Amino acid sequence: MNNTGARPKTLIVNTSLAREYYTGQINAVEFTEEYWKTERNMTADEIEFVYNMDMRTGNQTLHNATAD
Repeated sequence: MNNTGARPKTLIVNTSLAREYYTGQINAVEFTEEYWKTERNMTADEIEFVYNMDMRTGNQTLHNATAD
């Protein structure tokens, strides 16, 4: 559950943005700017989905191993 007092947010990376970054058409700064433009409040269904997933998995954290 969100403990910040703010509404939970979600962001989306669409395939075309990921492809542009991967192929070098945009740099990391441009990718990040476009990514953050997708920020929005989560819907009630999304919040429930994430809550249920947390309960089933023991609140696991996903980590991109290639980011190290």
